[in-house]
Order: sequence, then C-alpha cells, then structure tokens
Amino acid sequence: MDNKITIKNSWESITFNEFQQLVQISGADIPEHYKTTHLISILTGWDVDEIEKLPIRIFTQLKNALSFMNMEPDTVKHKNEYEVNGHKYVVKAEVDKIVTAQFLDYTTYSAENPQSLIKLASCFLVPEGHTYGDGYDVNQVWNDIGDMSFLDVKALAFF
Repeated sequence: MDNKITIKNSWESITFNEFQQLVQISGADIPEHYKTTHLISILTGWDVDEIEKLPIRIFTQLKNALSFMNMEPDTVKHKNEYEVNGHKYVVKAEVDKIVTAQFLDYTTYSAENPQSLIKLASCFLVPEGHTYGDGYDVNQVWNDIGDMSFLDVKALAFF
C-alpha cells in the first residue's frame, strides 16, 4: 500500500464520530461503489476527490481494508479514567454509587429514538474533580465523547 495513505482497519481504531459517519454512509441509498469511496474517505481522512484519483491498485488495497466492517465489534470493558482532547474524565458507573440525576438522565436518554450513545455514555463520564452534573459543560463532555474510541463509548453506554 502507498506509504502516504493509511486507513483505519479495525473497530478499535475508530472514533465514535467516525462510526456515526460510517453508519450513515452504509445506510445511504447510493450505489455500492460510491459507498466504498466514502467509507475509505472517512477512514483515511482523505477527500472523496482524492480517493477517486488513486491508482486502482491502491484503491483495491484500501477497499480490502474495509473487511473488518463485516465483523461484529469486540466488547470491551470500560476503563476507570479517560483523557480526551486534553480533558481528564473519571468513570462513575458503580451501581451502588450512582446518583438519582444520573439514573434519571440515563432513563431519559434511553427512551430517545434513536438512542444517543454519546448522551448515555455522558451519564457515567464525569470531568475529573467534579460530581455528576455539577459545575461542568455537558456539551464539552458530549464533544469529547465523540472523539473517543467507538468501543469505549459503547462500553460506557451499556456498562
């Protein structure tokens, strides 16, 4: 494969935001070869126009790297702490220590259609030095969760 282009080729390497884009493209009503080009674009960070200019040999190698998408993502256990975009977070998911606000938010977010995994995960990911819902910007937390590994977000949302 070309040394100048790399592609994410495992569920472990995909951020939650990238996962959402992959789902959107996979479900789009467009020809399969356009889907493939867009999927490669998401996973390489290259524009679709740049992908379309690649030699077919390189394109085929990149397309083959998408095979992981046919496999079920692994299930991972959430960590106790995360650092995302320079922000430190602590996981507060011990059932006997969950506060009522966490439970209510989780229940509310679970009922939304479609469920927002970012919002569900935010019920258990609290900025270091804070308690749940106290004195921090939840929109910042949501933005940071989007940049986390898809597998970590899934682990937090469905602890």
